[in-house]
Amino acid sequence: MARIEPDELEELIQRDGAIQMMHGSKPMKGYLSISPEGFDLDEDLEFWVKKCLEFNPKAKVSKKK
Repeated sequence: MARIEPDELEELIQRDGAIQMMHGSKPMKGYLSISPEGFDLDEDLEFWVKKCLEFNPKAKVSKKK
């Protein structure tokens, strides 16, 4: 799973192995599921880690229960 900038979704789902995550029948905004062919090479894994880290400071913190 990769949490990414929602505005980049359309571009990033074009990459091999990337699909938008779903919760039931609803798309999860800003979340991608990356299958192994999308991160099997070191440079692909580094790409996804970089994308997630770029978005991390912008992500909203979940409310504590």
